[in-house]
Amino acid sequence: MESREVVGRFLSAGYSLDSASLEFFISNPEKVDAFLEAAKGAEKTGRRPAIITLGYVQNILKAKPSAGGCARLAVIKDFSSRKERRTSVEDAVAERTKEYEAARSLLAEKLEDVVSINKMQKHAKFSLIVSALEKVGSDSATVEDATGSAVLRFEDVKEFDSMLEGDTFGAVCESADGTAVAKRIVWPDIPLKRKPEGSSNRGLCVFVAGADQQAAGFEAKSFEKLAKWLDDNAEKNPQVVAFAREEHVKDVEELLAKLPEDVCKSIVTTLSIGELGGLKILSCESGDLQSRKPAWGSDGEIMVNILKRRSLPACGARGRSCSAGHATFFDVVPDIFVATGSKEPSASNYKGTNVIAIGDFTGTPVFFAVDLQTRDVNKLDLS
Repeated sequence: MESREVVGRFLSAGYSLDSASLEFFISNPEKVDAFLEAAKGAEKTGRRPAIITLGYVQNILKAKPSAGGCARLAVIKDFSSRKERRTSVEDAVAERTKEYEAARSLLAEKLEDVVSINKMQKHAKFSLIVSALEKVGSDSATVEDATGSAVLRFEDVKEFDSMLEGDTFGAVCESADGTAVAKRIVWPDIPLKRKPEGSSNRGLCVFVAGADQQAAGFEAKSFEKLAKWLDDNAEKNPQVVAFAREEHVKDVEELLAKLPEDVCKSIVTTLSIGELGGLKILSCESGDLQSRKPAWGSDGEIMVNILKRRSLPACGARGRSCSAGHATFFDVVPDIFVATGSKEPSASNYKGTNVIAIGDFTGTPVFFAVDLQTRDVNKLDLS
């Protein structure tokens, strides 16, 4: 369901939606009718809010907090179906064009004197918004926009080395001896001047993965250590967010049921954006990052480069193959970015976003607990 259709349905019923609830209904169109019907009954006993929030939607749809007093993470945008579906060449081109335009609109706000490639020779100083086609030599690459292609030389060797085919970026340029020289590279990136926001929920949130007890190599002892840690930290109101593939959700539910009853548990499919107490949480599988590893290094470094480009790899795991340029653009600025199943767990901060690579119960059982209000991160080694 398109956003215009969702907004129209709710406006006709007298509702206004915030961005999180709009994204929720776009990703879950089958729940629109159920919400509108349930909301009618709820309003007989309570006041209708001026703007419908995701928390209100969850309450109406009975996605209520557990006994632990916390709300479950709700997926507001699911990219998983895009990983698996097969598209025609025309669909792929249309999708790539849409994502290029989304990146271009962000870059246009960061650059001055933007010109198209077919007009850059008329200017001594100018900016371009382009996509990389291929590298030519040790410091140059062929780039393109809607008007054509050109060879661009880069002064920043480090940025040039990290550039991949399909990257969309801005270049602040000068013309030197008939050659366009990129003096500075500008990425779509997340905002620099952004105050890290805390959640409306109190407590620690533990992000875990690999809680599929049927999987080969599942470490039951590590899971038992998680249960003990939750018991020992009960006064901190801990909750668990478990990331799983869709086909493993039922098995993971059964396993999480063995954790202390008063602990709130959420299960989220990876490659999605979720909302928890006002925080936006972007997730992917470590396997999706591996096509970037030769250029960018560790999982944590790859994740920072993803945030710079606002472009999430949608390939590399589950035996899929794809070109380096295949990715999914995300316009939401995440508060927390989690990669699951990493062999090199780490936690860092990039421009106010917690960047967390977690292990799993079948390999490296190292996870992280995030204080939802202060955004402090604590390492949880269950090996």
